[in-house]
Amino acid sequence: MRVGEDTLSASPGSFVFCPRDVPHLLTLQSDQVRTLTLVTPGGLESFFMELGEPAPGRRTLPDELPEPDLERVVTLAGHYGAEVLTDWP
Repeated sequence: MRVGEDTLSASPGSFVFCPRDVPHLLTLQSDQVRTLTLVTPGGLESFFMELGEPAPGRRTLPDELPEPDLERVVTLAGHYGAEVLTDWP
C-alpha cells in the first residue's frame, strides 16, 4: 500500500489510513484478500457499487483478468468527486 510518500505492508488485522487528498495505491500480493473499507463522509461507496460486478460465488480468479476500462473508471470517479491518477506524483 502506498499512501503519499509512505509504502506499507499490510497483513491480517492491519489498519491503513488514507487521508483525503493524499494519493494512495493498493497492490495485491496474495491470491486471497479480504478487506473492509470505510469512507467518510459517506457517498463514495456508490462509486464502488456502480463500478464493480458481484462475484458469481466463491471461486478463485482466472489467471488472466481483462484490463479495466480506464476511461469508465476515471469518468465515474469524477462523478463521485474522486480523482484517478494515471501517473504517481
